[in-house]
Amino acid sequence: MTTIDLSRPPRRRVVKRPIPEIARQQGKTAKELLKELYAKHGTQTGIARELGVSQSTVSVELKRLGLRIALIDPEE
Repeated sequence: MTTIDLSRPPRRRVVKRPIPEIARQQGKTAKELLKELYAKHGTQTGIARELGVSQSTVSVELKRLGLRIALIDPEE
């Protein structure tokens, strides 16, 4: 039989979201920042390199914001 220690709450996974933090530091929303960088670089990899994050981090943030990279109009 397994014993569960109820004296401490279970550990929670900390999810880091660096893109919104970077955007806040620049006085922009994450959506504005990603659109601007897409206009400049044209790829998730290019965006990731400039921000110093992984391509998958960019992909996750785009999905979270409901943006599809091929459909982003940088003028919007």
